Amino acid sequence: ALSFNGGRISMPRVCFVAGDPRQPLRLVQPQIAGVFAHELLHQWQRVQGQAVTRQAFWLQLRHLCGGHNPYAYARCSDAQVMHDTFLRAQVEQPGQIWEDHVQACVAGQPAAEFARIAAHVRGEGGPPTPATGQGHLL
Repeated sequence: ALSFNGGRISMPRVCFVAGDPRQPLRLVQPQIAGVFAHELLHQWQRVQGQAVTRQAFWLQLRHLCGGHNPYAYARCSDAQVMHDTFLRAQVEQPGQIWEDHVQACVAGQPAAEFARIAAHVRGEGGPPTPATGQGHLL
């Protein structure tokens, strides 16, 4: 899947009902919902002023040349640590964190460690403060 500047998201045919892009996405499937959420988060990052396409391009190029997996992050059960990780990460890690959150929710197993991140993305609370997380609701 890909998201482009201008609000366009491209999803593989298999993600649509009957494999037909004219049909709805199969968002009841956790993996499909997660991938779509990942791409939607990139659109949200663009609205926040991040140069997602340029950053993702270089991250992917470095990965292809044997570098670090740009999606990898250290998951833990501490909601504050996860929130700080989300705020400090390069563009692909927050996408992967959000994808994991949405997959868990759609599967009926929401993970508490993503609660602060979800509140942040929803715009609840004040401006982000990565060091303390103050201003954000649980």
